[in-house]
Amino acid sequence: MSEVYQVIYSGKLQPYADESRLVMLFSEKFKLGQEKAQRLIKGGRPIALKKDLDLEKALKFRESLEKLGMVITLDPDPDLQTAEPSELSLGIYGGDDETTEVLDQSQIHRERCPKCDSGNMQLGICQDCGIVAAKFLAAQARGDVPEPANEEVGQDDPYTPPEADLEEPGEGGMVGPRSVSAGRGFSWVAEGWAFFRESPFAWMIALVLWGVVNVLVAMVPVVGAIAVTLLAPTLVAGFMIGCREQEEGESFSPSHLFAGFSHNAGQTIMVGLFYMIISGAIVITMMVTVFGSLESVFPQVGEMDAASAMAVTTPMIASFAVGMIAFVLLLMAYLFAPALVALDDLSAWQAMKMSFMGCLKNLLPLTFYSILALLLFLLNGLFMLLSPVSVVLAGILFGLGLLILFPVQIGAIYSAYTDIYYD
Repeated sequence: MSEVYQVIYSGKLQPYADESRLVMLFSEKFKLGQEKAQRLIKGGRPIALKKDLDLEKALKFRESLEKLGMVITLDPDPDLQTAEPSELSLGIYGGDDETTEVLDQSQIHRERCPKCDSGNMQLGICQDCGIVAAKFLAAQARGDVPEPANEEVGQDDPYTPPEADLEEPGEGGMVGPRSVSAGRGFSWVAEGWAFFRESPFAWMIALVLWGVVNVLVAMVPVVGAIAVTLLAPTLVAGFMIGCREQEEGESFSPSHLFAGFSHNAGQTIMVGLFYMIISGAIVITMMVTVFGSLESVFPQVGEMDAASAMAVTTPMIASFAVGMIAFVLLLMAYLFAPALVALDDLSAWQAMKMSFMGCLKNLLPLTFYSILALLLFLLNGLFMLLSPVSVVLAGILFGLGLLILFPVQIGAIYSAYTDIYYD
């Protein structure tokens, strides 16, 4: 079994760390309230932020958090594990021949105390609690000292650092869909901006690439438009995977656009198929109703009074209204489905039902989010119209605005997904 690691925040900050900015970024990364993030960062004691990571992910996580200004260690320390063992073994005498333990060099230079997790170690002896690390570890191996539990460690266990409740989506279980506060609708946009800000050029390139792919596929005769609809959820799923990896300390890259093809792609394509069938049925129903009403109107156009005209047009208006409501309900079933399929391995139909229920339980925050998103797009268009530059330059600025706004909205949808379906 491969070694697994914990990522531990030492409780200390680097001298260059901007504490207020750190609290904000840490809060965004782990989806914590700023007050909770502030308490954790200012607590001054070691806290295990992540556990059960392989070495590659643990190192990336440490690098990401150290860039924020946090002093981070890994347990066990990979630097000590990869060091060449010394040919010289030293004996530490504890006043009793029976308890004398032989250490290799890596044990003597153990970075943290195995009992109190202090970093104040000299020659294998903790200068804070006074224990000899080798004797303590040997006693643990013999069963004289209680071992911490593998999965859940009690808060009063003195042998492990406390662990923060910072599991990311996918590592714990799904708890949603659940209702969140209305104000979260605005926060999702801010969190979407944070995703974009980390890798702005990669996001822009991915979005341009998405547009190019759609245009090229749509140019294929007969099947092009159908293929665009079928493939759209898979491409969106790639963006969701990219957001997930950004949360895990990795960088977003344009290649994430195609990551959905390696994560349950058959089911994301089925999401597109269900969307196409249902939306087609809605459109056909609306058209039949409208044309049926028009057919009865045309022969009597010159003879109809206002009351008759109202009687004929009312079904058309009602059909249009019902069709719009049906489309909104369909979009509710579609919104989170790509993420639920790609990241949670749900079937297409399960994902669409879960997406619908998640939206239904969060109509208010989703309404606030939609209003804010619409305002941002309108402001971008208004800026283009009122900009005192040439039409060509204004069009370029408008396009650049869209290259920012679309990734922000994609990141916001991912944040809403984690908020609604994970605790």
